[in-house]
Amino acid sequence: MGRKTISRQRLIEHLTPPAGASVPPYPAARDVVYRTSLWTLSGSLLALTAAMVISSRGLAEAAAAGGTLANLVAAWTFLVWMPSWRWTVRGLAWVGLMGWAFSLPLFLWGGVLAASAVMAAKEYHCFKFWPGRWIPWVSAITGVAWLARLGIAVIVCFGVLGMLWALLLWQRSKLPLFAVDG
Repeated sequence: MGRKTISRQRLIEHLTPPAGASVPPYPAARDVVYRTSLWTLSGSLLALTAAMVISSRGLAEAAAAGGTLANLVAAWTFLVWMPSWRWTVRGLAWVGLMGWAFSLPLFLWGGVLAASAVMAAKEYHCFKFWPGRWIPWVSAITGVAWLARLGIAVIVCFGVLGMLWALLLWQRSKLPLFAVDG
């Protein structure tokens, strides 16, 4: 699947807040943090996949911790114009962090999968990065497979999520760093 080139005009449109919207300043360094945290999330999902394949509890715990913290950082540096969406994603990521902190896997993975799915959907909405269209669906399937204790399906789904995030981020790396004066 070929990558569509995003015109400068379209990029400017997506980096210009709609009338009446006010956002805090978003310096380019914050976009670096956002991208880096999503790369860490992708790597953590792939590490979790490997941990499940080789039955490594230590690697699984490290991957869960890394993924949860990366998801929270990404949610906190997520650029979206509507404050309600910004706080919804942050809230979901916070649920994931609390799930990790209190050893509640349902909250950990529910928060991580939901928050990251919204961020991916926004990337698709704004820039048409094709993996962003599929990440929310695969996240939902992952959650259902995990709840149903479908071991092989869960392993495959987490691996697919990690790869989809890597592909989305590779596409996003072709764009300049985002900066908004606020």
